[in-house]
Amino acid sequence: MARDLTVEGVVRSALPIAILAALKPQATHGYALIELLSTQGFSDVKGGTLYPILARLEQQGLVRSAWDHSQSGPGRKMFTTTTEGDRLVDAATKAWQDMGQTLKNLSTLGVVQS
Repeated sequence: MARDLTVEGVVRSALPIAILAALKPQATHGYALIELLSTQGFSDVKGGTLYPILARLEQQGLVRSAWDHSQSGPGRKMFTTTTEGDRLVDAATKAWQDMGQTLKNLSTLGVVQS
């Protein structure tokens, strides 16, 4: 089986959308984002994977960042989705739901004999 067709490959391909979805409700810093993703099945995400994706999403106008200079510790870079990022999350969520239904339908059909 090709590597991209494994469960890990599917999860890896969904990571940018998962990052956007996790950022949609509120601004989050990188470490908290890694922790959140880990609780939702993206357990192998490390900073070396996350931060390049965040940079690419920011370049694409889907994410914006700002420094939070809290008095309780060092400043942290906070990330949140843009309006365009929110739209993409909504469209991707619908597409994944549709694909899930299609796969479910296909897996319950019998083979058609010609």
